[in-house]
Amino acid sequence: MVGQELPFVANPIRLSMKGANPMQTMNISLPDPMKQYVEEQVAAGAYSSASEYIRQLVRADQKRQAKEQLEQVLLDSIHSGDAIDVTPEMIEEVNQRIRSRAAQRALAKN
Repeated sequence: MVGQELPFVANPIRLSMKGANPMQTMNISLPDPMKQYVEEQVAAGAYSSASEYIRQLVRADQKRQAKEQLEQVLLDSIHSGDAIDVTPEMIEEVNQRIRSRAAQRALAKN
């Protein structure tokens, strides 16, 4: 099997309800060393199941990608034009808009 590409299989096969959050089940094919590593992480007590370990990996990857996107937006903003001086009045105006949006969202939820 050396040099042979192993397929990654992730097929949803059923929907189960656990509390209020529906969870989908998927099968994942891993090479033996990776499977053993996941099992070792569970056996070490850091995770209660392989599913919990994989969910944590996915959450960490989502967080990493969100951070990368934020960094890109910030970099794009920095390079978008000439800098301007920020005054206390500008900050208060932004804060007021944020408070207004939050109040609108709170009303929309009710």
